[in-house]
Amino acid sequence: MCNDCNEAKKFWDWHGYKEDCEACSIRAIANCSPKIRNVCYRQKAYRLGKPAGRLLKEAVELESDRIDALHKASPYRWWQRAA
Repeated sequence: MCNDCNEAKKFWDWHGYKEDCEACSIRAIANCSPKIRNVCYRQKAYRLGKPAGRLLKEAVELESDRIDALHKASPYRWWQRAA
């Protein structure tokens, strides 16, 4: 894990990614739309086999759940501010 991964543990919308970090790659895919995620899974399965595609999908789903939990717990949800 890199410094950006450590910061992303605290902030759901952390903007930093490192190209050579596996966890950053998973976080980037987790922040994509479902359509783009499916493309990533298919590409990985095509290049490295179906088990690799399934492992990527599991890792991305876990990361997506983690990001969603951080997002829901964030006190900085501007769209729900009291008037």
